[in-house]
Amino acid sequence: TWGPEHSCLTPFMRRSSASVPATYEFDVFFTHDWAEDQYGRDNHSRVVSIANQCKARGLRVWIDEDRLTGHIAKKLCEGLDKSATVAVFITQRYGEKINNSDNDDYCFLEFDYAVRNKKSKMLIPVVMEEVMNDPREWGGVLSMFLGNKLYVRMWDDNDMPRAIEKLHLEVQTRVAMLKSPHPTPLPSQQDGRDAVVQGIVLCVGNGNGCLSHVEAIRCFESARTLGYAPACAFLARMFAKGYGCQQDEEKCRELCIEGWTGVNDTVNGGDDIVQWAYGFFHFVGYGTPKNFLEAERWWRFSAEQGNTLAQFNLGMMYCHGEGNEIPQNAEEAVKWYNLAADQGNALAQSNLARMFQNGDGVEKNLEAAVKWYTLSATQGDWSAQFNLGWMYKEGEGVTKNLEEAAKWFTLAAEQGHSKSQHVLGRMFEHGQGVSKNSEEAVKWFTLSAQQGHAKAQYSLGRMCEHGYGVPQNLEEAVKWHTLAANQGNSDAQRQLKELN
Repeated sequence: TWGPEHSCLTPFMRRSSASVPATYEFDVFFTHDWAEDQYGRDNHSRVVSIANQCKARGLRVWIDEDRLTGHIAKKLCEGLDKSATVAVFITQRYGEKINNSDNDDYCFLEFDYAVRNKKSKMLIPVVMEEVMNDPREWGGVLSMFLGNKLYVRMWDDNDMPRAIEKLHLEVQTRVAMLKSPHPTPLPSQQDGRDAVVQGIVLCVGNGNGCLSHVEAIRCFESARTLGYAPACAFLARMFAKGYGCQQDEEKCRELCIEGWTGVNDTVNGGDDIVQWAYGFFHFVGYGTPKNFLEAERWWRFSAEQGNTLAQFNLGMMYCHGEGNEIPQNAEEAVKWYNLAADQGNALAQSNLARMFQNGDGVEKNLEAAVKWYTLSATQGDWSAQFNLGWMYKEGEGVTKNLEEAAKWFTLAAEQGHSKSQHVLGRMFEHGQGVSKNSEEAVKWFTLSAQQGHAKAQYSLGRMCEHGYGVPQNLEEAVKWHTLAANQGNSDAQRQLKELN
């Protein structure tokens, strides 16, 4: 078993608190299997080569370069005790050893001792075979402890220099965290942090409530007033996106500059909120130069501690890619969306639903898409409400139901979603799922058209042209057709020729 009260370790592999070193002799302990990998390569030789290159970069590495003799278990324990972090080199054979929980196998004993005596964030998964590229398929104990972490990819020898640099950075960052323990926050700082946590829930949801960007801004402003520097990053995000406020890039920049110093001074303390803020500053490039790799790294530290916004942000990064620094990886995006969605993050639930709907990074599953859209839409996410309405309208993954479709379109339209407003207008125009009502159709077409939606502009022009739901007015018809035509709407372009 893996409970702390039922250790599978022999007595000499249990560490007393008295043996925990104040400082570490080694930066990282390498645990690995010695057998050949799936490509017939000597895994031990490859790991030794990686160790030597890490040493050349200044890292202090503990590795059993030659097979240990004598009291082997005791020497392994000493090596782990003296090491700040543990790099877990994963092959299929290594995974089988861990999941089989064989007390006579030293790979298992090393791993077991490490997970019991190191904080989870001090373990760094390194995948050495492509067959192990999906943590969801590791199963068992290995997946339990490392499956939610972003691993270092090392199965491709051609990509090894970049991979070793990544491993070096992972170790360095964790060692820095140990050297700079997180201070107990002052009362006002703790109150500020609590306000930010509440604001995050209002922004992205937790499965139990309704989203409110306006209320979230109030929480972040309150935290900022208390002097909690990370709050500036969360406020900056709201202004950058126009969530609950007027979009304002300059305000976003000012807030980042204001919060940078306070966050930079405390980022090595290991707090997930501070880590998210630090990643955000690097992502937008205000307060510090833009650096997507740094943003990804710090968001990952935050995400591995369960920060649902960081998990969502990582999903977005891998879903769309960020230049040459973060390659597009749909499977990785699904992984992070899943973790956030399971915690009730409505944005992640909506994006995960879309991945299932399109079969992007996961096998296409319309029923799963409906499930995740429903969970997100119920919390108030307008994107999920629109997409769920569309699935009911078209009968995708669910029995066709125009009344249910109209319900979800209405909820999204009332939040100002222009596509939903146009579709809802069409449903009122034709009496689909709602009673036919030309005046209601004009109302929703107008709201959508005023936001620049080309199809709504054409639809509104048509209503004005024929006097449907509004007094006939050819001048207004030409106005709206022109606006739509200028956006390339072919129906509006054709109608303008007829009117002229």
